Amino acid sequence: MSGTGVRSLASAILLLIFIPNSQAQHYAITDLGTLPGATESMGWGMNSSAEVVGASLGGGEYGFLWTKTAGMLDLGCGESFAGAINDKGRVAGSCGANSQSETAFLRTPAGGMQDLGALPGGGFSQANGINGADEVVGTSNYGNVPFGLHAFLWTRERGMADLGTLPGGTFSLGNAINESGRVVGYSGLASSSGYHAFVWTRWGGMRDLGILPGGTYSDAIAINNFGQIVGSSDSRSSAGNVRAVLWTTSGIRKLGILPGASYSFAASINDGGDIVGESGPQGADSSHAVIWDEYGHIRDLNKHICGNTGFILLSARAINASGQIAGWGMIDGAVHAFLAEPKPNCR
Repeated sequence: MSGTGVRSLASAILLLIFIPNSQAQHYAITDLGTLPGATESMGWGMNSSAEVVGASLGGGEYGFLWTKTAGMLDLGCGESFAGAINDKGRVAGSCGANSQSETAFLRTPAGGMQDLGALPGGGFSQANGINGADEVVGTSNYGNVPFGLHAFLWTRERGMADLGTLPGGTFSLGNAINESGRVVGYSGLASSSGYHAFVWTRWGGMRDLGILPGGTYSDAIAINNFGQIVGSSDSRSSAGNVRAVLWTTSGIRKLGILPGASYSFAASINDGGDIVGESGPQGADSSHAVIWDEYGHIRDLNKHICGNTGFILLSARAINASGQIAGWGMIDGAVHAFLAEPKPNCR
């Protein structure tokens, strides 16, 4: 190869490295609608086949499974919530006569819905994550302790196991699990002031992931198969608001916010390092769904929509290996779940 060819190739590689992929990416938006009789819906989880789970609201909250072939299906369990789905189409969530009596479930295409129960002495539980081995994580009350909550891990072999808390803490919540069985969430502290994100492993137990400098609380919401963890933390400079963060072997890193926004948090990370979440005014309904690429660049998804869909994308909650994104947004004055699919140059 000639010297000119080598330089041209090097220039092209550098261009690919330093131009964020999400900056050039655009998305086709599908409105997932609502269940019959409902007025709103929210997408919480998604698998590699872009099957989306979540809840549809109107006269109650009802878990759904949406697929491209069948549309939105009611999970058929009274008051319910579907939080996660694995690549085998198995869904984790909670259901019951009402929201106060819901217990975690595992739903399989062949076997239907299995009640996972609660921790000893408890009557409420909610499943938030599932991996390919059908290991389920979530939160349960326990021992008739008022407002006492502990993270749990459920497996077919051992049933529901209490993951405990960080040293001295009184509560913990489990949010997600990866293929190697690492669990993330957050836990109270011995000082009872604030709470910290954790990662739990079978060989090491629960480890404190820490907070941004000067902060008092953090929450780990998702973990990929390389052990990268995302969530949020407050800090000395955040004026009581949270910032999206990424935990790696190098520690905690702030991901930033949209221009003019007061907060951000990260809800999902794929194995390519792409992260989604939201950013906006704290406590308002004017947040925007965002994506951070592997270099930490933040983009407003609303600026990368193909065509005039009428959607304002408020929150992105799941991203898979193909870069498909699920969440919810505002359309015609109502909140609807959406699926965003990458379409380079909208073709």
